[in-house]
Order: sequence, then C-alpha cells, then structure tokens
Amino acid sequence: MALDKTLDDLLRIAEGKGNRRTEYSLKARISIIEKNFSEIKKSHINNKEVHKIESIRDCLKNVHKSEYFSKLLLKDSSLLNRKDDLLYSINLYLLHENQRKIVKKSILKVAFASMLAASSIFIPKITSINDGKINFIKEIPSNRDVSIQLFHKFNGDGKYSISPEKFEGFLGYEYLNGYALVTEEEFLENKYRTYKKPMMITYDDGDPSQIKAMEILKEFYKKHNDFGKALTLCINDPDYTFGLSGKKLEELYSEINKEGWKIALHTYHHKRLDTISPEQCINEEIEPQYRRLEHYLGEKILNVDTLACPYGILPSNENLEAIKNYVYHSKWGDVRIKYMFGEIGGIAKNSKDKRFNQWNIPRICLESYELK
Repeated sequence: MALDKTLDDLLRIAEGKGNRRTEYSLKARISIIEKNFSEIKKSHINNKEVHKIESIRDCLKNVHKSEYFSKLLLKDSSLLNRKDDLLYSINLYLLHENQRKIVKKSILKVAFASMLAASSIFIPKITSINDGKINFIKEIPSNRDVSIQLFHKFNGDGKYSISPEKFEGFLGYEYLNGYALVTEEEFLENKYRTYKKPMMITYDDGDPSQIKAMEILKEFYKKHNDFGKALTLCINDPDYTFGLSGKKLEELYSEINKEGWKIALHTYHHKRLDTISPEQCINEEIEPQYRRLEHYLGEKILNVDTLACPYGILPSNENLEAIKNYVYHSKWGDVRIKYMFGEIGGIAKNSKDKRFNQWNIPRICLESYELK
C-alpha cells in the first residue's frame, strides 16, 4: 500500500502538486521522479501507472530542455535540430488519453512557446489544445518592419556590383545577427514563418552573374536552412535575361518556379517611368513583359504583381494612375500590379503600419559602399 501511495504522490508531483507543497518547479518535479522512479518500477513492473509516470518524466525533461534551448538558440543554431525530438515527445504524450490530465496545458504551451522561440523557418504555432488535439496556425502575425536588400551584379567590386565572396559573407553576417529571409507574400500579408528578424533579398536587371548568386544562396540554405532562401528577381526583357535564351532560359525559369522564387517586373527596356508617357509606360514597358513572362511561367504569371521602378525613381502621377488601372488578361486569368519597389534607402514598414505605402516600398542598396 505504501508503494501505491508513493506512486499516487508521483502522479500528483508530475502535475505540479504534492501533499506538502502546493506547487513544484519543473526541475524539482523531474528530480523527485528520478529519485523515486527506479524503486517504484521494480515493484510495479506491469503497472500502467508506472509507464504513465515514465512518459511524463520524459515529457517533462523535454519541456525543460526546450526552455534551455530557447535561451541558447542565438549562440548555437545547432540546437534547433532538437525541435523534432521535442515535438515527437509531446505529441506522443498526448496520444494517451489518461495522460492528458497529468501535465497541465500550460506546461505544453510553455514547451511549444520555447520551441517557437527557437524556431527555424517554420514550426507550427499552437493555438489551443482540446482533448489532446492540437490546433495550429501556419503563419505568425507580426508588426515587424523588413530590410529589403537590393543587388545587381556579382562579378567583382565596383558600382552596383560585389564579388561572390562578399555576397556569401553578407549572408553569413546577416545570419549571425539573427536575420532570416521571408517571402514577398509574407511581408505584404504581415505574417511570417519565422520569429527571427525578417529580411528580403532582391536581384535587379537579370544580370548573368546572378545565376552564380542564386547558387550561393541555395548552398547557404543547405548549411543554414533556418535562414531560408526566399528571393525576388526583378527582370527586364524576359527573353534575354540572365544572359540566356532559348532552352537554357526556359530551364532557368523552370528552376525559379521550383525554388519558389518570385518574379517581379522591372520594365521591358529599363526606362525611367517619370520621363515617358502613360501610353509608353503600359504599351512598351509593362504589357510586353507580362506577355512574354506568361510564355515562360504559365499559370505562375498570376503571381507577378510587383513592379520595381528602374533607378529607384517613382513614376509620374499620370503613369502611376495608368499602372494602377492596368489589367493584363492572361489565359489563366486577370493579373495586375499591386505593389511597387520605389525609392532606394530606408527600412520597409510592415503592411499594417499607417506609414506603409504599397506604391513606394523602399529598398537598401549596399553594393557600392557598406560591403567594401
């Protein structure tokens, strides 16, 4: 009977309560269970309650680890690899109906909150626990502003150009400073899949050296997948971009689609949009891009809804109105420009900020000075 009483005590302790103390710390609960568990197990080899306590002990240990990991994640990103172990343990724990009553819901939420703090690109966020079933959301609402980086060439130091080595160093520097890449959609919807500081990378003009930069980004992602690989490519003439044409260009567009990278317009002839007429703006710079991109992108043409202004110069008021009203009628459906990358300089305000302007989203061009 004494052993049964001790077993009952351990179950209460696992819940955070005991006979003499109303509440135990997480560390204390683990210590008490460890101290008494071996003797209990010897006397209750087939007792379901013993297996229950064993599962609780393992779960509490993982909760404790997750709290520890969250404190160290910025010092050692390799700790992020443990998130799968934590998720597995807690989900396994919830599968057993009797065990759902043992660990408080708050403990489970602490575990998930800790894992979210140590999240890489995406860990589902817990919203509620009902009868052991966990409800998640896929995005994390946020009011964080975004640093949108602009690059042109990657063939050596010079105006609008940096070396591939410096670009790789830039990625490493931003990664170590707690940044992660987010997609244009995440930025515009103000919902991210990371708790790190959000950043975007854009390439303008479709220079041939950007193919090498794409490979650098993919290789960096393989080593640091919590950094992400989101990319926006702002191109001119779709038929002769990246120094390719014909089948090789089609293969590159296919790879861009496969990687989930975004294509944005940058005008067909790279003309300033404050010096031409509204007719030229649409008929010579916008419509030809849509028409040729539809050939390469197919249904993905519907995702092309951003225009990057050449030279970072905004269009005239007349041209801006023409851009806002223009609709391209593709075989897949209608598509229109909804956003513009505008002036160079400054952090982009999040889309919920009153100062956010969808027709003048700023970018930062580091190439010629800050990376030297």
